Amino acid sequence: MFVMTNTDIIILTTFSSMANLSVYSVYALIINGIRKGIKAFTNALEAPFGNMIAKNEKKALYENLSIIELIMYSMSTIIYTVAIIIILQFVSVYTKGISDANYLVPLFAYILLVAQFFDSIRNPYQLVVQAAGHYKQTKVGSIIEPIINITLSTVFVLKYGLVGVAIGTLVATVFRTIQYSFYMCKNIVKRNQLITIFKIFVSIVESLTIILVINILKLDFTSNFMQLIINFIIVLIISCFVVLLSNYFIFRKDYKNTIKK
Repeated sequence: MFVMTNTDIIILTTFSSMANLSVYSVYALIINGIRKGIKAFTNALEAPFGNMIAKNEKKALYENLSIIELIMYSMSTIIYTVAIIIILQFVSVYTKGISDANYLVPLFAYILLVAQFFDSIRNPYQLVVQAAGHYKQTKVGSIIEPIINITLSTVFVLKYGLVGVAIGTLVATVFRTIQYSFYMCKNIVKRNQLITIFKIFVSIVESLTIILVINILKLDFTSNFMQLIINFIIVLIISCFVVLLSNYFIFRKDYKNTIKK
């Protein structure tokens, strides 16, 4: 985790300009804040899952994992979709009057946010694997992930700059998320691995739907703090409505179990 967190900064410092490093720092400030908030939600859940695994309570483990997945996917879809829509406006307001670099780099911002989405939905799978004490069985993935990130980021940063670094992070994060999920499904929870793929697909469709609705509304994204707040509230309400409504119909059983819990 330490290597993954610091790889981008090291590569940009070594192979890119200070201007790019300055731009990266602004976006990292936003994304790290989101990541810490989401991580805080799952940190306290390892002990209960470990207890269920130790007692071999397979049904309870499956049901509670589905609940945590629903919450985590819903939360991540809402938060990162809102971030994708308003991040450029936020950066524009935040860096207003600063002219040392071009801080509006849309493709870099979008790729990095998608990468962090995958990092967030990994949490339930990582949680169960750690609760089961299967760190050694999955340590190969923890080695491959930073290798992928370092290799791709180094190759692409020379040609694509910030976007190249974001590509390396995205590919590495997707790999590790899928690896955690597939290992958990095969060795701990014993469920179809395609369930994870389907849930990712649903989140992507939900996110694209929200973006489409916002584009139809044609909100004002000028560099104005009050307009930023208004847009944030509008986008958040629409995102919550789309995600919660679709999840109610698609994952109705998990939705009802979550309400009961």
